[in-house]
Amino acid sequence: MPGGSHLASVAAETGPATSVPLRLGLPGGITMDPMAARGTDLAGRYDPDQGLQARWPSTAGREETVHRKKSGLILVVATAAITAGCDVPSFTVQVEPVIETYGAPVSISDFDDDGLVLSRRTVPSVVRNDAAWMQALPWGSFPFSRGGATELAYSGKFHDHFEPGVYRCAGCATAVFSSIDKYDSNTGWPSFTRPLADSNVVVEWDSAWGVRRRAVRCVRCGSHLGHVFGDGPPPTRRRYCINSASVVFEPRGG
Repeated sequence: MPGGSHLASVAAETGPATSVPLRLGLPGGITMDPMAARGTDLAGRYDPDQGLQARWPSTAGREETVHRKKSGLILVVATAAITAGCDVPSFTVQVEPVIETYGAPVSISDFDDDGLVLSRRTVPSVVRNDAAWMQALPWGSFPFSRGGATELAYSGKFHDHFEPGVYRCAGCATAVFSSIDKYDSNTGWPSFTRPLADSNVVVEWDSAWGVRRRAVRCVRCGSHLGHVFGDGPPPTRRRYCINSASVVFEPRGG
């Protein structure tokens, strides 16, 4: 394989187009890592006479082109080539499109327009792909709500939060827990003796991390909320251990 001196000279020559790995700047100021992006085909190559060209189909089906200045690209090519000490491969980038739709209807409980009476209503379930969830969820929520991760103890903003109100799913705003049922479990996670309504959550077995636990999900969008254990106070003897990042708080009069 050629050494760094040969590869550095490639960037200065004017000859056949040479493919290079690079972070791409897309419309709207978005910077994309070719190794991490997924979805729509995006091809790129370097031409010493014209700079970097990246092409992708626009929403109207046209092919658009982005050019990088040759001077800046020469530095990138030389640095990457010298570091790698070998031929630089071509790349294909895929960008996942945002997809959001509705699924089968579900029955949930929520407060009426006056916020006083808890009543049942039927709503469509929420269906999104990962790209849409990353846009819809609050910052930092995705690994917990969609990835099933668990926060570190005492790291969540609601573990010692006891204002009167309702905790809603961060993904679809379904009311899942009430401050009336919240208590201090001394575990470092927000803890509740029961959900706001049994119809608003789904409990199922979870064997992640080699431990068999009962996971709690939002019935409308399927987002992971936390786990439920059988060591809570009476009368339910249940402890719903919930991630702060999986819910948002709606204050209500005490």
